[in-house]
Amino acid sequence: MKFNQDFSHLDKKVLNDYYRQSNQNLIIIDYISILHFFDENNSYQKENIIYQLKSLSSQEKNKIYIISENTKSELEQNFKDISELGLACEYGFYYKPPRETDFKQLIYIDDWTWKQGIMPILNGFTERTEGSYIIQKESMISWVYKNCESDFGQFQANEMISHIKTILFQNDLIIVENNIEKNMVNIRPKNINKGFFIAEILKQENINGEFPELIIGIGDRDGGEDMFKYLNYLKNSFTEIKSKIVTAVVNNRISSANYYLNDANEILEHIENFNKIDKSEDNFSSKYSQEIINISEQGEDLELVLSNENIEDD
Repeated sequence: MKFNQDFSHLDKKVLNDYYRQSNQNLIIIDYISILHFFDENNSYQKENIIYQLKSLSSQEKNKIYIISENTKSELEQNFKDISELGLACEYGFYYKPPRETDFKQLIYIDDWTWKQGIMPILNGFTERTEGSYIIQKESMISWVYKNCESDFGQFQANEMISHIKTILFQNDLIIVENNIEKNMVNIRPKNINKGFFIAEILKQENINGEFPELIIGIGDRDGGEDMFKYLNYLKNSFTEIKSKIVTAVVNNRISSANYYLNDANEILEHIENFNKIDKSEDNFSSKYSQEIINISEQGEDLELVLSNENIEDD
């Protein structure tokens, strides 16, 4: 993967200008990048991010997705009060489009027997590796070794991957990856990743004639690289696509994103700025509409006056 080591801070004025000029927006935010707002000791910030997301997603021109490797129930627990917000769970395997109530499945897989083949391997390594544990989701299985002694956990992860690949050597539809930053081995179907999810969403938007004028992808490098990689590919490979595409990684890490944000608070600031823009435009629109009504009423009065004068002249 090609990393962008010379990227700049995401300028508020530039992004605000993009937002003002766009009538159709797709905004994807990786859940992990705003996770700290949902800390149980941070109730004020949680209420604020929920309020700001609700306000922004209520604008008809905006389609906003929170994307995560978490399950449906975990995301719904935090965002259940925002019906306008889209949710994408398990890297997009399950997703609920904005303003809809039911989850859809991104791809249909008939054969899940690979899970049965690798579970004995995972169980065996878990028994032999103190502090490790298994997370099972509908679309993927993870072996987590973050609580283990560092070198031993990494050694066991590499051994495990070798064993699993031996079992799956004829199955090129399953990915086995070692996320070293998260100390986790993930086993999942090939086309379950955040980049593939965005590709499918944009394909649907294009079919419906609603391709966004502005696409924003924000995330932490731990979970956002597939998203950044796909959006950069879209931006650089298809000159006929006129959309403004912005990718931003949180915490200024080496990433394939085009911009960085210093922390999650800057994500909240951008959302707040968008809401201020919408509010100011709504106020302007209401004021303008009232002026039109006043002018129209004055015109009717003038017509009546001219009509009366004409009658008197006759």
